[in-house]
Amino acid sequence: MDTQRQQEIERKIHQHDQALALNSSEQCLIKVWLAIAGPTRYQLDTFIRCVIPVLYLRRSHRAHVLKEPNSLANDILTGDYYSSLFYRYLITHHELNTFKVIVVRLRDYYVKNSQQTLMTDDYSDYFKILWQAEDKVSDLVTIEPILTYNDIDTYIAAVTEVMSQQFLVLTDKQNQALIRLMGSGGKKTRLKLFYHASPHLEKPSLSLVKIGAAIEGIHLASLIHDDLIDQAVLRRHTPTLHQTFNQLTALHIGNIIFTQSLSLLADIKDNKIHQLFSQLFYRMVRGELSQQTYRYSQQLSPYRYLKLVRDKTALFVEVILHTAGYLGQVEPDQLRLLKRAGFAIGMAYQLKDDMLDVTAGECKLGKPTSVDQANGYRTLPVIYQDLYSSKRATKSHADDVAATQPDVDFLNVGLKRTKQLAHRYIERALGDIRQLKNPMVRYHLIYFTTALYKRTR
Repeated sequence: MDTQRQQEIERKIHQHDQALALNSSEQCLIKVWLAIAGPTRYQLDTFIRCVIPVLYLRRSHRAHVLKEPNSLANDILTGDYYSSLFYRYLITHHELNTFKVIVVRLRDYYVKNSQQTLMTDDYSDYFKILWQAEDKVSDLVTIEPILTYNDIDTYIAAVTEVMSQQFLVLTDKQNQALIRLMGSGGKKTRLKLFYHASPHLEKPSLSLVKIGAAIEGIHLASLIHDDLIDQAVLRRHTPTLHQTFNQLTALHIGNIIFTQSLSLLADIKDNKIHQLFSQLFYRMVRGELSQQTYRYSQQLSPYRYLKLVRDKTALFVEVILHTAGYLGQVEPDQLRLLKRAGFAIGMAYQLKDDMLDVTAGECKLGKPTSVDQANGYRTLPVIYQDLYSSKRATKSHADDVAATQPDVDFLNVGLKRTKQLAHRYIERALGDIRQLKNPMVRYHLIYFTTALYKRTR
């Protein structure tokens, strides 16, 4: 590749992503892909659109090798970050049929690595799939008959069946561990919210089951990676996957679940759905990266902490209610109400979780309490206490006994102010929900949101 062509390619890549500076190995790969593509003088933009997602994917895989124990959290989140860019770029610049082929190829790679095959991926294969597809982006909206369910239990059973079909593609031992994790008492809060916020109209709509399974899968994959980052021992009274197997296997199992969740979404030919979920994944990872920045830090303000909660938790609930309203074809003003209510519910839910991490027992939560403090994450009760109490924390490391086992009495002011803020978010959500026109959606969301006042698990 001559210098002029190399500079032109790098300039165009920079136009798509200013942070994507090529290293020497990536430059070599591009030479190989240029040879595969043949003359690209009049197709350079198409060539670039095929190159960029593969570069994102390669960087994700390289980060997820987990060679350095001291950089475990950073490597996992860096890999997840490039995975989010990969997904977002693919669904923006390529057809969903091509995306489905890529996802299936990617799943096979993760499955083999979860079995300790330690295979390396041929990134030229991904490039060939994209290049040969010669697809153009279109605003796809495919309406499928809705699968109607008379009650939430029947719906959850249908979603669970789809999850088993999609996620249990591992060894028998790994599948059994995953079955225990999926069936170990999770509240399925997000799934229930999605079901109750979806208007059951007579008109055809998209399948609720596949989206529900994808919602649960994305949440489950994020929990597996979170447990690995935090080196958690228990999740829902069950040993975490990295405790049962090892770190690399747990990482790839999480990747498989996420990839299979994308595969479920790829069956739904609606670009709006993918725009919502790709942005969600990207923002969730950005939130996790920001949280790591403030780990063991005393500089985290309430405002910055609430921004973390927005990206890590609240946006997920917002997207769930937004998706439900979109599928129900509600009016624009009703859609705005659902989005705002979802955001407020998500904020309140996380703040209540922060309080339970201090006040609830391990038996109730299914995991050790005060785990956030032990892992160096300052939650809102602690941040408020530092601001409004004369007693201030003086140490920030995980082995500090005071930080690891915070005194509930000492945190009384912080807990009180966190509770007040959580209740304001609940009231804000209820104010929006009461304006919804659909009576069943309004009833169920009011019931769920009101229950947050007395949440105990």
